[in-house]
Amino acid sequence: MTKKGIYAKDSEFWAEVNKKLNIPDDAYESKQAREQAECEQLLLEKKAKEQAEKERLLANKKEIHSKNRKDWKITVFELPESDIFGNKFVAECTKEPDLQ
Repeated sequence: MTKKGIYAKDSEFWAEVNKKLNIPDDAYESKQAREQAECEQLLLEKKAKEQAEKERLLANKKEIHSKNRKDWKITVFELPESDIFGNKFVAECTKEPDLQ
C-alpha cells in the first residue's frame, strides 16, 4: 500500500484493511449505538430498582405524629430504614378536600 502512496493515517488504508478483514463500513457506528443502548438499559434498570425500593419503604412506613394547622393535616411517618439519601422520615401534607 505504501507503493501506492496510501499510509495508515489515510482513510483509504483503513477502508482496504476493513475490506480484507470483512469488517462492515458502519461497524464503529453500530458499536457506538449498541453501547449507548446498553448504557440506557442499565440506567433504566437502576431507576426501576430505586423506584421499587422507594415504594417498598413507603409501603412499610409508620405514623409518628399528626397535627392540624390552618386547614392542613401534617403527618410525619418513619420509614423502616433510611433511603438511599439517608432520609428516615417522610412528611405528608393534605388539605381539604383531599388536595395534596
